[in-house]
Amino acid sequence: MEMEDIQIKPELLLADMLSRVGRLETTQELVLDKTHEFDKELTGFKRDLQYIRQGLDKTSGGINKVLWGMAGIVGLYIMGFILNGGLIVPGVN
Repeated sequence: MEMEDIQIKPELLLADMLSRVGRLETTQELVLDKTHEFDKELTGFKRDLQYIRQGLDKTSGGINKVLWGMAGIVGLYIMGFILNGGLIVPGVN
């Protein structure tokens, strides 16, 4: 039996094609719905990351201020030590 011997009724062929198209449309709708859900989740993640980034920027800015303050205090202590004669060794001059 060869392919030319098999006869398919056009009505059956049309019904099969329409059912396949219907399944494709349904699948496409599901994929679009999932894509929209992923887009919403991605937008939420981006907002969360911006919030975290802003918090880290504020924290690092505060830490920088504290470190500069500590460096200033250490610098003032060293200057005071030098001005009070802390580096002068008695009997060398």
